[in-house]
Amino acid sequence: MAAKLATVTPLRDTASLVDEYGEIDDEIKRLEHRKKQLRKTLCEAGRDEANGNVLEAIGLYGKSFYVTYLKNHRTVTDWKGIAKKLKASRQLVTANSKLSEVETLKVYCHRVDIKI
Repeated sequence: MAAKLATVTPLRDTASLVDEYGEIDDEIKRLEHRKKQLRKTLCEAGRDEANGNVLEAIGLYGKSFYVTYLKNHRTVTDWKGIAKKLKASRQLVTANSKLSEVETLKVYCHRVDIKI
């Protein structure tokens, strides 16, 4: 669904453009909040479906769309802590590294009449 873009013309005052912009901004915020709620719920469902494997991946299907859920772990190094030291040893790198959990949720459409 494509939105018709408004242009500033002598017949259209800027106040109505400001109001339209504010309405669109409010709607985007409301939709982003709902999207975060749905993402959290779908990630929880993906975790339950994948059953706690080290590398978890699952596809969740709706009528028009499907999402893939992937959970993995990655090591993140605190380079700021290392930069304070000269000639950082492997032990120093290990001491300033941590394992982080990463969750990815991607949305795909499996109906040809919907473009995302």
